[in-house]
Amino acid sequence: MCFKKFLLRPQPKSFLHHEIKTIAEKFLENLPENVSAETKEFLTKHVIEGIVEALENNLSPLINSIDLKKIVIDEITGMNPEEIEKLFYSFAGEYFTKLINYGFGFGIAFGLATEAAIFYAFKALGIGQ
Repeated sequence: MCFKKFLLRPQPKSFLHHEIKTIAEKFLENLPENVSAETKEFLTKHVIEGIVEALENNLSPLINSIDLKKIVIDEITGMNPEEIEKLFYSFAGEYFTKLINYGFGFGIAFGLATEAAIFYAFKALGIGQ
């Protein structure tokens, strides 16, 4: 449903019309020369309208029938670790770097707090003196 709404917006619809028209015109150039320009224009117009209507009616079910999760899992499973790391850093590198830094900072604070708690607990119990 969201693809149909997307296609009905003016900018994507205009882009789609333009691209389909370009393809249709290239195809129709191969028609014999005795076919009139009006006939070619008529065919171009109706081919574009037919393709856009078919996409509006069928694109959403077509996209929904594709198991994207399985495709992604299969692709990532087939990648080597360096490719996965490069992919991850391409979209999350900035956040991953921050996460590493936060982990380092919290790790130090937690480690020092734990060490202090153990030290004072042992001291209070008289262990290790």
